[in-house]
Amino acid sequence: MVNRLSIPVRLMAVSFLLVSPLAAWAHGLHLDVYVVEGASIEGEAYYHGAKAAGAKVEVFAPDGKKLGEMETDEEGMFVFKAEFRCDHRFVVTDSGHRATATIPAEDLPGDLPAYKGR
Repeated sequence: MVNRLSIPVRLMAVSFLLVSPLAAWAHGLHLDVYVVEGASIEGEAYYHGAKAAGAKVEVFAPDGKKLGEMETDEEGMFVFKAEFRCDHRFVVTDSGHRATATIPAEDLPGDLPAYKGR
């Protein structure tokens, strides 16, 4: 004998499990970075459907040394001018959320000086 309440409860549980990852993705912070011209790197921080205005952006060298820090503008955008040819790791934080992205050294101009480390 099948309990009539168990079917709706099971359907609700399955629905919740299917929707939960989507809700988490929609609320998460995202970061896109790309080289636009020469050594200029532009980035955009956003949530699904919203810009991350005023988010903190930090830039790190491969050894973890901080190369720069800035905030996103009202559109969630920022620009960073690379001074060295090395991987650049960007970390954006906003309201307890965090996202990272990396520009590899080979995407930067060859005439930039090599990063020598700390």
